[in-house]
Amino acid sequence: MSLRDGLICRGSGAISGVLLLLPCYFAKLAPLQLIAFCIVAWYGLKVKGKPAKTLLFGLYMSLIYMLPQLITLRMHAIISVILLVYFMAVILVICFSVGKCISGSVIWGSIAVGAALVVIDWISITAVPIWGTAQSIVRCWSSWPELIMFTSVTGLTGVMFVIGTLSGLTANYLVRPNEKRTALIAAAVLVATVTVTNIVQLNQKPVGNIKIAAVGWVFDDSQGDNPQSEKGFEKLYVDPVSAAAKEGARFVVSGELGFYLDKYDAQQWIDRFAKVARSNNIYLAVGYFDGEADLNRMMYISPEGKVIDKYAKTYLTQ
Repeated sequence: MSLRDGLICRGSGAISGVLLLLPCYFAKLAPLQLIAFCIVAWYGLKVKGKPAKTLLFGLYMSLIYMLPQLITLRMHAIISVILLVYFMAVILVICFSVGKCISGSVIWGSIAVGAALVVIDWISITAVPIWGTAQSIVRCWSSWPELIMFTSVTGLTGVMFVIGTLSGLTANYLVRPNEKRTALIAAAVLVATVTVTNIVQLNQKPVGNIKIAAVGWVFDDSQGDNPQSEKGFEKLYVDPVSAAAKEGARFVVSGELGFYLDKYDAQQWIDRFAKVARSNNIYLAVGYFDGEADLNRMMYISPEGKVIDKYAKTYLTQ
């Protein structure tokens, strides 16, 4: 690799990393992600998917994308290293996959880029669910709800498909002069499809309304304000939930780690919450620490007092 090629590779990767990073801090800059992936596709097409160059590009992109976030988060050193390695691997796979897919025909190659990004992002969300969908690279697009109403049909990964496919078409437009018209028409069709879907979704009438309430508290044992005690439970939880129900709330959420349940009293607490749900004919989402399983959980209870489901975060709140 010549000095010039090396500079283009490293510089393009670093710029892509910056463009991918900025929306993590300023969500309204989410459209910059499209430019970032356009550069990825452009470089992949330019070097014809050569693994060494593509992976070097991805290395610089991933380092620029991840290091500032890890510095900001200030997590434990071991956790930081694990996250760095994990997301570096994700971005390297993205760059390598885009480089291979983009070498096909203009339309099918671009669609393959979009499909590859969908698969990779879906695996990132589901296979190693550190933060669930908040782990998705395109999570920042939630700041532009009007632009992504089509996700009501496709789910969040639909954003990845649109970004990937548009990036592929843009790269083809820039690198393949004889394919400019094809790329432009295909991009226009994709944008028109997304726009029409957004308009249709935006104009759908809601099927109904639901009022949601939240309850929380500050621990103060001197005032009896401890939700673990009988008096505190009534004052801090039962009374606010009842008040919310009288105001028309159908779903009440309590704070994360609001209660402590262990194997000796878990059923007793579940019975308490069930009674509150039944007496108020209301749905409850109860945040608690599961002492037996050592997990940060959320429990969902129906108006009939039945536990619908339990959700566990994959890391504990510090």
